[in-house]
Amino acid sequence: ADLILRARPDFVEAKGVTPVPQFAKGGLKMTDVIPTHSEVRAFAELLQEELAARAPQDDGRGQTPEYDFACEHRHSCAVLLARSQWRNPDGPGWRTWIDYEAFFESLADPESEGLAAEMRWASPTPAWALWNAPEAGLDPQDT
Repeated sequence: ADLILRARPDFVEAKGVTPVPQFAKGGLKMTDVIPTHSEVRAFAELLQEELAARAPQDDGRGQTPEYDFACEHRHSCAVLLARSQWRNPDGPGWRTWIDYEAFFESLADPESEGLAAEMRWASPTPAWALWNAPEAGLDPQDT
């Protein structure tokens, strides 16, 4: 938590490992080394609590560096914590996805810097990918 608060990244991903066939070839079983998605979620919850307990009230930019649960992906065994500035200003949810066309357009614009510019290419996170969504990050259209 101290390292995260020192660096102040916009996003923190707690991630297990996605099993691959090479594990079996090496004699490893999932139960030997791989945390479950539930364990990664529990770790992320503890980390978020610790960040909230240690966070200063102001990070010098007039924003509270509050981290909260943005999204998760059960298959990848991943949970994403995000700073509150990435909450969707247009309604509930977060803006953790990238509109690549808008992103590459912003690279060509020398005036395109800072959070306002980032919000132009940050897309709303789909409801199925949000923290605690029943789909747990699995796109229902992707079969």
